[in-house]
Amino acid sequence: MNNHIKVIQHPNPTCRSYHVSRELGKVHGYGFGVESDLCVLNEKEVEQKVKDLASVMGAVPGVVRGSISLYELSVQIGEAFEWADVSPLIMGHLVKLVFPDCIGKTIEVSVATPHILGSHFLSIERANHVPVDVTFGISDFNLIVDVESLFKLPEIDTVTSSKPSA
Repeated sequence: MNNHIKVIQHPNPTCRSYHVSRELGKVHGYGFGVESDLCVLNEKEVEQKVKDLASVMGAVPGVVRGSISLYELSVQIGEAFEWADVSPLIMGHLVKLVFPDCIGKTIEVSVATPHILGSHFLSIERANHVPVDVTFGISDFNLIVDVESLFKLPEIDTVTSSKPSA
């Protein structure tokens, strides 16, 4: 099975999406966080693994809201926080809950940054399937997967385009 996470920085610098190669749960737009404005019509139908992921992500310092869909985790952080501090914890929790077989090994990570061209949002690839170490941080509780250095790489030739979301 492919162990891959693609992190996309949105034009809004406080928002990122984490696209994964494994199913997060059979849900669309399950919201979490203290400022979440998303809801699910029938909470009883939401799988426990989705609730667990939402609970863990909502508890990460700096996360104000987010949502979970079939293969995507979207997160927004507060204006006073930096991705360099928050993202390693988000990635660590994501690996721990979705890719536990990668703990102590590596996981493939791709990253893309935004570029606005007229009314289009271009996603500029910075890294494509780069192996990243999955290690524990200061304690055995926090799994750390740091991908921030990948956002500083020069762009690669692949550029994907999409209309900006409303």
